[in-house]
Amino acid sequence: MSTVMSAEKSLTRSKMLTKKRAAAAMNLATQPGKSIMMTAFMLWMSGKNLNVFTINTTSMAIINPLTAIINTNSNFRRFESPDDSPGSSLLQQKGIYIALNTLALMVAMYKMNSMGLLPMTTADWTGLIDQREPIENNLMAL
Repeated sequence: MSTVMSAEKSLTRSKMLTKKRAAAAMNLATQPGKSIMMTAFMLWMSGKNLNVFTINTTSMAIINPLTAIINTNSNFRRFESPDDSPGSSLLQQKGIYIALNTLALMVAMYKMNSMGLLPMTTADWTGLIDQREPIENNLMAL
């Protein structure tokens, strides 16, 4: 009887630990969402002029989400359970983390577009168009 009770206790303890890990992982997954508005405000306050402060703010708004997306697995490694029990998958939390970091990256890209740093118009690509050779050349007679 006591072995059954201890097995049930360890099972409930394992479930509780899995739930706590999932909650902590969800807390980490929503961290980028908490800083998106602050980043957007800082980008708005930096203005549209090209100066050191604006370039530094915009570059950090691009670099931080990119490094976070690249390091997703290492950031969530501490929440993985040693036993691969069902329900301990962190795919949902990782998906939310990547989606929020992508949203933060989109805010920074919007800032770069508003500063005119992204090639979005046809005039930005005219250097790549081949120029035609004229069939005839005209010389003006004097």
